[in-house]
Amino acid sequence: MFLDENQISGSILGVIANLSSLELLHMSNNQFTVHIPPDIGKFQSLQELKLSSNQLFGNVPSFLGNLTALTQLRLDRNNLQGNIPSSLVDCQNLIALDLSWNSLNGTIPHQKNQQKLSSDLEGNSLLKVSYQSLLQATDGFSTTNWIGMGSFVSVYKGILDPDGTIIVVKVFNLSHHEASKSFIAECETLRSIRHRNLVKVLTACSSVDYQGNDFKALVYEFMENGSVERYLHPNQIEDLKLNLLQRVNIGINVAYALDYLHHGILAPIVHRDIKPSNVLLDKELVG
Repeated sequence: MFLDENQISGSILGVIANLSSLELLHMSNNQFTVHIPPDIGKFQSLQELKLSSNQLFGNVPSFLGNLTALTQLRLDRNNLQGNIPSSLVDCQNLIALDLSWNSLNGTIPHQKNQQKLSSDLEGNSLLKVSYQSLLQATDGFSTTNWIGMGSFVSVYKGILDPDGTIIVVKVFNLSHHEASKSFIAECETLRSIRHRNLVKVLTACSSVDYQGNDFKALVYEFMENGSVERYLHPNQIEDLKLNLLQRVNIGINVAYALDYLHHGILAPIVHRDIKPSNVLLDKELVG
């Protein structure tokens, strides 16, 4: 439910208190001058709670730790005070937490599953990419670095400073109401899978841009040889050919990846769009 930037005051929940399956509650930039109500702790399906830029007072309540499905919690720019509750550590799916511009004490509880997306890259600077670093890497998400687009994503090539790592940045268009849920779903899916024939996700970025708008992106390793489609339908400039053995090997690579997704993990995953443009090749033409 999106109720941002209105003149709403009074009760935060009101008539929506009975919507037990509510997943998104966005009520930033309103005029609430109340405590955060305990009934919010009953919304077990809630994934995003945004109450930024109101006049909320009192403590950050410990019952927010009951919201185990929560991926975003934004309470910045209010009048909250007291200690940051340790119960927030129970929000194991939390990706974005913003408590800035309040009068809070203490430290952010350390999540046991923090940076699960890239546990094999612990200590690498790629885990700490910000909106600014991705903006610089893609030259301001310029059209010259644009690779392609999907239903609500745009994909860019980028070069990360200072080591010059080439990356692919998948930026979600959050004006589309399904984009945020898609980002969360991909994070949940990709953080638990590892296979030599699946493109490696390096990290995720959930932040705000310079205009204060939410920004979400996934960062992948770069595939030097692009997609199989380039080789099946080359243009006049490119002279790209795959011999029979290379084609068979790529087909086997794809089969290995699908077999892993269907049978090699606890919760099977179905890829809904297998086609040549979604099969990428590394520098050795491995699919």
